Parts: sequence; structure tokens; C-alpha cells
Amino acid sequence: VLDGGRSVHEDVGPHASSGLLDEMLGSAVEAQRLQNMYDTLLRFIEAEGLGHTVSVTMQEPGIVVRFPDQVLFDLGEADLKPEFQATLERFAEALLEWDGEIRVEGHSDSLPIHRPKFPSNWELSAARAATVVRFFVARGLAPERLSVAGYGEHRPIYSNATEEGRAKNRRVDVVLLTEAPYTAAGSLSLDAEESLPAN
Repeated sequence: VLDGGRSVHEDVGPHASSGLLDEMLGSAVEAQRLQNMYDTLLRFIEAEGLGHTVSVTMQEPGIVVRFPDQVLFDLGEADLKPEFQATLERFAEALLEWDGEIRVEGHSDSLPIHRPKFPSNWELSAARAATVVRFFVARGLAPERLSVAGYGEHRPIYSNATEEGRAKNRRVDVVLLTEAPYTAAGSLSLDAEESLPAN
């Protein structure tokens, strides 16, 4: 049933092709699938008391769960903090409900890092994402549905001109991917153009 009480059949009209009807029905099913998972993740964040730290939004290309780096890692490191692993394990259990692909993205600020282990922010961000993926696999998520991306400092969501902005740019995003871009009404999605002032 569509908005206003109309059925899908009524909306497309009596002469709609079966292909169009399948497409509309598929979109409705996908939207409900996304909403159900979004609600599950919101409940998880609330139950864990992470509402002021971890965010979940619906935006292209799917559902994004954003972890600030200081929650998961020490500064300049890619080993998970022991004190957060129990929470991350429960998060992995929640992700078992998702039957689509999941991409784990590592992001850094623009401050250079020069260490033998991490010659640049590319290596640090990718290593952090890979650490989270390995953790998920060890907790039962199918490896063929997981991927790793390390973006370094090149996809900021805030200006790197301030410490506050740099802290928000250092993050790990767990992205539940969907082929159908979807934005939830009332979503807390960030408008990157508004939050990223010109340097």
C-alpha cells in the first residue's frame, strides 16, 4: 500500500507492465528491509548507551554506522581497544541480520603520520578497517560479504582546520550496502556541504 491508501496496483494503473510492477514492489520491499535494519541498529546504540558517540544514518549507498576512532583505537594505532571489544562483538551479532554486503571504511584527519608501520594515512586507515573486518569474520559474518576501504584524509566530513574537525574526521564507517539508494524521513544524515566549510 502506498501513501494515501493507494495500492501499488492502483498507482501504476491497469495497463502497467509486469516489469514496472515488479520494480515498484521490489523498491517497497527494499525500503522496508532497510528500515527494519536501521531500527535494529538504533536499538543497539540506545541499549549500549552509545547515542552520544556512535551514529547511524540512512544515506546513499545504504545504512552508515559511524564510530569515532577514539572509541575503537588509540591514537595512531590499528589494534582494537580491549575495553570496546565486547560491545563490538554485540554489534557484529546485530549485523548478522543483514543479508547484503558490508563495507568497512577507515578515515583519518589530514595530519601526516610517518611511522615504519604506517608510512601515510592511507595505510593507517586501511589497517583500521581491516582490523574491524577480521573481527567481524571471527564473530561469524560471511567474509564474502565484507570489504575494506581506506580513504586516508581524502573524504573529510568536517574541516581539518580545527582539532574538533580533525577528531570527527578520524572515524570508521560500517556501511550496509544496498543497490537502491534510500533516505529515511527524519534521518540524522549529515549534509557534508554544510558541515565542511571552505578552508
